[in-house]
Amino acid sequence: MSPNSELETSSYTVRMIPTMLLLLAAGIGLSQAVSDPSAVTLRWLRLGGLIALTLLVVAVAAVVMSDGWGQTGAIAGIASPAVAFLVQLMAVQLAHRSSQRIAAAMAFLLAVLAGTVSAAVILTHRTEADIQWTTWLALLATVALSGGLVGGFLMTMLLGHAYLTAGNEMTQAPFRRLVIMLAVLLLMRLIASLVLGVMPW
Repeated sequence: MSPNSELETSSYTVRMIPTMLLLLAAGIGLSQAVSDPSAVTLRWLRLGGLIALTLLVVAVAAVVMSDGWGQTGAIAGIASPAVAFLVQLMAVQLAHRSSQRIAAAMAFLLAVLAGTVSAAVILTHRTEADIQWTTWLALLATVALSGGLVGGFLMTMLLGHAYLTAGNEMTQAPFRRLVIMLAVLLLMRLIASLVLGVMPW
């Protein structure tokens, strides 16, 4: 492997980090938006917001490390879901359960959009080809479903732990709801993979 190809692979890996963190943050936002806010504990909602915010700060740091502060578009794209998660955290702190749900849904949408653009930039850089609208749709679906799965699994695991430590504050209903969400996302991801795999043929 030549030094140039090693450098390119290293650069590609660093550029992929913000995209993966955006996917995780998107899944956290989706999990909190899908959950019944009156059926889960405020501690679980707060924990999700804090994790997502931390991931997005690391994503900004990765962008700055790889491309410097000149990448204002990428930084702004990552900052937009971070602002939504800040609003979600403030709503949780004030026990405004419905408001935090709206903020979490907004954070999911913004993280999916930012993740799609980030993935598209990496794809364009790697293939040096113009991206067609069908590719944009495929990327959007892939980011939304994959993000929902990776972040959803994390939040479902944490909700299971919250149920064990919540005493009488919570039933198993929120856990069942997230498991159903994951099953639906997994089925949709399978269908999308089949469709996108067959389309080039």
